[in-house]
Amino acid sequence: MTQKLLSLILILCCFLMNVQAQSFLGINTGNYAGVTGVMLQPASIVDSRYKFDINLISSGVNYSNNYFLVDRNAILKFNKNNFSDYQSFKANYLSVRNLSAGEKVFFNINNRTQVPLSFMATLGKKSAIAVNIQSRSKIQGRGISGDLASMAYNGFYFPPLNNTSIDASGIAIQSLNWVEVGLTYGRVLYSSKKHFVKSAFTYKYLAGIASLNLNTNDVRMVVNIDSSSNYNNGNFNNDIKEN
Repeated sequence: MTQKLLSLILILCCFLMNVQAQSFLGINTGNYAGVTGVMLQPASIVDSRYKFDINLISSGVNYSNNYFLVDRNAILKFNKNNFSDYQSFKANYLSVRNLSAGEKVFFNINNRTQVPLSFMATLGKKSAIAVNIQSRSKIQGRGISGDLASMAYNGFYFPPLNNTSIDASGIAIQSLNWVEVGLTYGRVLYSSKKHFVKSAFTYKYLAGIASLNLNTNDVRMVVNIDSSSNYNNGNFNNDIKEN
């Protein structure tokens, strides 16, 4: 099961390049951010352009790494035919950078989803409240060898490395998923013709959902030509928790 888990995570890191989404930073700084604005600035709901704002669903995904490169035309010149499968997406939009000697691959994935019924409401000219419910996820990986990253990039079918022993030691992958429920109250403290001061606070409840910790020590793997894999002389430490 551990072998399948490691392969699945590495493939997932490659395919997640397909699911880039707009960051909330493009939304929650505007005058019309509504309830989304409390993520960055709780006081934004005071003196809002809205009397009432309710969220149906919003989600933002950020992905960063030091190996896979995505052509900006994946967004600027979007063509749905190039997203039909991984191979077509890879041929049109993906490339890789050359790693320096001994350099390891890392990646970070962050997701924030604002769930339905999050809302803000103006209580008058000087105050407002908001309820913000979010699901948060974070996945990070460190210590992935260049050969192993290259195999993942090529869908684990890469003849120069198939049937070859690959170093998979020193990999560390952590994942955490939790829920945030925030209650915000804000009020205008001072107002004049040219200036005003407003303040807000948020009471937040956090609830853990699941976590994953995976570490490898002295592991070598062989990916066969049929994409199956064998692990030799390996030591896996994993910790999976669900609440």
